[in-house]
Amino acid sequence: MNPNPKVLIIEDEDPLRMALNDALRSEGYRTMEAADGNTGYEMASSEAPDLILLDLMLPGRDGFSVLKELRQKRVDVPVIILSARGEEWDRIQGFEFGADDYLVKPFSTKELLLRMKVALRRTTGGALEIASQAFGSVRVDFAGYCLDREGIQFGLSRKEMDLLRYFLIHPGQTLTR
Repeated sequence: MNPNPKVLIIEDEDPLRMALNDALRSEGYRTMEAADGNTGYEMASSEAPDLILLDLMLPGRDGFSVLKELRQKRVDVPVIILSARGEEWDRIQGFEFGADDYLVKPFSTKELLLRMKVALRRTTGGALEIASQAFGSVRVDFAGYCLDREGIQFGLSRKEMDLLRYFLIHPGQTLTR
């Protein structure tokens, strides 16, 4: 893992964005900031952050559309959603669009830092990564969260992709629930 990971903070509330920036820098992270969804998407696409902290309610483009488009463009950076929207539907939607974690505001900075470490460790640690795989008339694009069968594209959730990857890594094995 990079000793000083670069974190992109996409948050429209100035006080929270500045507080996150200060807390992360004091922990040795390099930070970048965006106050709206369009700028955040552009920075995530061009600046190669190691991790993204993403608010959902943003001016210009909401966090869900930012996340969905990043995953469609195969930007496979860990994303932690930080949002006041704590309903089950919002959390499920976040994970289905490809979020790695979801924290409801207000949250503990200490908890956020621990979740960031876990997300960064997961992306750099030893699991076999398959970018894409084809079998029969099916082609699976794991980075893009989609499956193509006979020219028809299907979007899959993160959980569906994780299960499919697991099955492909363990061919012919009987697996427990």
